[in-house]
Amino acid sequence: MKNISAILILFTLFISACETASTKTSGPSESSLVIDTVLIDPGDQLVFPYLIAERSFFTENSRYLFNFNDFDHTLEKIDLDKLELTEKHPFDK
Repeated sequence: MKNISAILILFTLFISACETASTKTSGPSESSLVIDTVLIDPGDQLVFPYLIAERSFFTENSRYLFNFNDFDHTLEKIDLDKLELTEKHPFDK
């Protein structure tokens, strides 16, 4: 019984040593990740910025970010030069 186990282990090692890698590498892949984070001064308000197309948009000159806040149903105007919440326009629920 010991001989069969030893032969089976040796056979498995032999088969696994003979396998060749099927994946080809063509050199190092280049990737980059850029994260841009800003700290907004909300004053005495809470700001919930969403950077998805349905909830926020930038002005053409990228000075302001308009964001729709689902929690209190307001449109928030954020000045990106001053990094502060400048206005909140309420909507009816």
